[in-house]
Amino acid sequence: MNLEQDFKLVDILWLLLLLLLLLLLLLVLLLDFEPVNERICKTKVKLKCYNLTLTHAPSEQKGEVAKKKKKNCSTFEKVCDVVPDYDMKTLLGI
Repeated sequence: MNLEQDFKLVDILWLLLLLLLLLLLLLVLLLDFEPVNERICKTKVKLKCYNLTLTHAPSEQKGEVAKKKKKNCSTFEKVCDVVPDYDMKTLLGI
């Protein structure tokens, strides 16, 4: 091994260590992940002073039927109503 290969190996090891630390941090901060259905999911993350609840519901496709859209909206509202008042709520993809 020459000096250049050693530096590449050290760089790769540092990147792997950094990735491991980020994964551990995510595991500590991620409180809850709940896929509600195929279109809606809820994620709860612990922050310093409060919890952040992210609710993701991608916008409907153009060809989808209005009945299915109405059902997804009512499900989305039910998911948002369950989130505690002391959590910060963020709605994504509406």
